[in-house]
Amino acid sequence: MKSQRKSLKALLGWVVAMGMLAFPAYGRASELLDLLKKKGVITEREYRELKSAEKAKEVSIREEIKKAQPPFDVKYKDGFRITSKDKQHELRIGVQVFSQFSVFPEDADADNNFRMRRGRLTFRGKVFKDFTYRLELDGASSNVLDQDAYLGWERYKAFRIRVGQHKTRFGGEQTWSRYSLFFLERSTISDNLTEGASRGAFVYGDLPPAFRYEASVSNGTQRDNDNNDEKDFALRLIANLFKGSPAEKMFPIQLAINASVGDQPHSSNGGRTRLFLRDNRLTVFNVATEGFRQMYGADIWYNKDYKNPGGLPLSATAEFIYEKQEREGPVLGRGNDDLVRYGYHVQAGYLLTGNRKKNGLELVAKYESIDMDDNDRSAGTEDLAGQRVDIIGLGLNYWPIKEVRLSVNGFVFDIDRPVTSAADDDPFNNGDSAWAIITGAYFKF
Repeated sequence: MKSQRKSLKALLGWVVAMGMLAFPAYGRASELLDLLKKKGVITEREYRELKSAEKAKEVSIREEIKKAQPPFDVKYKDGFRITSKDKQHELRIGVQVFSQFSVFPEDADADNNFRMRRGRLTFRGKVFKDFTYRLELDGASSNVLDQDAYLGWERYKAFRIRVGQHKTRFGGEQTWSRYSLFFLERSTISDNLTEGASRGAFVYGDLPPAFRYEASVSNGTQRDNDNNDEKDFALRLIANLFKGSPAEKMFPIQLAINASVGDQPHSSNGGRTRLFLRDNRLTVFNVATEGFRQMYGADIWYNKDYKNPGGLPLSATAEFIYEKQEREGPVLGRGNDDLVRYGYHVQAGYLLTGNRKKNGLELVAKYESIDMDDNDRSAGTEDLAGQRVDIIGLGLNYWPIKEVRLSVNGFVFDIDRPVTSAADDDPFNNGDSAWAIITGAYFKF
């Protein structure tokens, strides 16, 4: 009877031990084996065999779990990201929504209006690590494919290339994200003396310790219509003057120079200058252009995007752009003088509280000016008096979180231009002072 009980006890121990090995989720097999050995239910040899089987089973289970997991990671970081386990492939999905409400003087020929300035869905990422892509769909534009759409090869930091539709690398304010700018609207020179998005080939790279270049050959001002046989060439050179030195914290300064040249087809609006604040985009100046165009500029930033945490919560920028366009060709004929436009802006922001990631309240100010001709009576250029706009802006921006920006901007305009009509009381039309207030809510996920 005693031997039968011992045999039964051993049998039950084996059954329990094997059950725990087969179903480890229902108990801790290793602890049970230790207990069975201690009680004398199983021998040392049996213990080692079962222990070995337990380890093999655990390895097998881990492999099965690993196989059952998806081959990619999903997370939110500056957009929705799907990344392969080996980091070779990635898809990022981002959303931008920008709604604006504007207020104008009573006599202005513009209604106080709500506008959906931006509604974009962006797909970008990489395949096989070195090949990149970006497709940006803009639901607020008349052309949903009006923004970036390109493929790239970006294996080396010193040389990267993109082919497709891309924002031309000219100008400091124009090449920076609107979400990060001090004001809801870019300055008048950045909106009018610029290339914007164009189609072609774009190369760029970082050269240690503190330099960067960005260059392109593209169809220039025609954007999605490539009827410019000669193409445009643009170059932007950037230097972070004190990067990597002890002075960087005190002087986080970025300096850049820009150039763009190319022959332009005839355009009846080639010299058009507009105030983009208006719903109908007030045209303050316009002449037809045709032929060679050249643009040059320089910009400087102090503590761009408040990236220097050790200093004052102050950020500032200044920029100058000069443009000269021919007005001669098969359509306009010969003997027309060149058009010269130039201008500058100076802007600054100061964080009163928090930062641009959480509870950031920012006070911003700017002064800008654009002149539609040099008026110096020099040979070969237009001499048009009274074609100048000066603007003063003040505003507040608030970031409750990194993905949300709420803004209120006020502007005063001094418009020096010929009076269109003595009976016109619109301050934007009759060469008078005018004002506008713009509020906006910007969401970027």
